[in-house]
Amino acid sequence: MIGDARTGVFVARAMGRSMRERRRGAERRQTTASVPVERRAPGERRVTPDRRSPSHATWEPVQAPAEVQESPPFADRLRRLVHLEVSEPEAERHWRAIVQHRGQLSESVGRDVGEAVATLDYCLNVSPQLVEPTVIERATLADIEHHAMTDGLTGLFNRGFLDSVLAHEMARCERHGAMMSVALVDVDGFKDANDRAGHSVGDAALQAVGDVIRRGLRATDFPCRYGGDEFAIVLPNTYRGGALLVGDRLVTAVRRHFSEAPLVGGGIALTVSVGVAWYGAACGTKTTLLVAADRALYEAKAAGGDGVALAG
Repeated sequence: MIGDARTGVFVARAMGRSMRERRRGAERRQTTASVPVERRAPGERRVTPDRRSPSHATWEPVQAPAEVQESPPFADRLRRLVHLEVSEPEAERHWRAIVQHRGQLSESVGRDVGEAVATLDYCLNVSPQLVEPTVIERATLADIEHHAMTDGLTGLFNRGFLDSVLAHEMARCERHGAMMSVALVDVDGFKDANDRAGHSVGDAALQAVGDVIRRGLRATDFPCRYGGDEFAIVLPNTYRGGALLVGDRLVTAVRRHFSEAPLVGGGIALTVSVGVAWYGAACGTKTTLLVAADRALYEAKAAGGDGVALAG
C-alpha cells in the first residue's frame, strides 16, 4: 500500500504495484548464462569402446546403414522401381511429379501410399506415355542392392562400400568428436599357397578367413574385402586400444582355425598380419588413414607375420 502518514492516521492513496509492474525495464532479471544443449543424436553419442566379447558377434552383411547410402540419380531411382529407359533430366522431371502425386494420393486415402505405389499409379494413370512399366519385386530389389555392395567370394562388404562407409564415419568423427579405427588384414604367404594348391583351394582359404573375420566382430563393425588377399575392417567408436584388441583376437582366431581345420586337399595352415590406424590429427582423411594402416601392416609382415602392428 502507498499513502500519507498523518498524526496517528495512515491514509491510503493508491494500491501498491504488483510484482509484474515492479519488474520492468532494467529491474527485470537478465539471464546471461547459456544453457548447454546436447547436440548429438542419441545414436551418435560417444560410447565406451566395446570389450568385444565373441558372444556379441552378430553381424550379417544384409544391407548398408541408411546413413551410408548415397542418394542415386533420378534415373536410377526410377529404375529401382520400374523398368524405364529415360534421360536424367526427364527422369528428374518425372520423379518430382511422382513425389507430388504421392502427396495427393496419400491425402485422398488418409495414409501414406508409399513410393512404389505412387510410382506405379503415376506411370499407369498419370503418364501412360512412359510405356507399360514392369514392377520389380521387393525381394529382387533387395537382392540387387545386396550384390551391389558385397563381395561375391567372401560375402563381406566390397571396396566400393568401404569407400562410402569410411567417408561417412570420418565425417561423423569430425562432426561429433567420435572415435573410429581401421584395421587392414593380409593373409601371410597366400600367393605361394595359392600357386601350390590351386585357385579353388585359394578361394576356399579366403572364404575361411572372411568367415573368421565376420564372427569376431560386432554388429556395428564393417568388414570389407579390400582386394586380393587383403581385408579392411572399419571399427566405429573404437580407439587405438580397442582396435589393437580386435587385431590380436583376429590373428589368434585365424591361426587356430587353420591349425585345427586345414583346407581339404591343400594342407594349408595360414596366418594373417594386421595393421591398425585410427582417426586423429595425423589421419584426418581417408587417404592418410589407409596409408597409415598400410604402413603398419607392412611392419607386421616385415616382423615375420602372424601379428599386429600399430601406426606410428
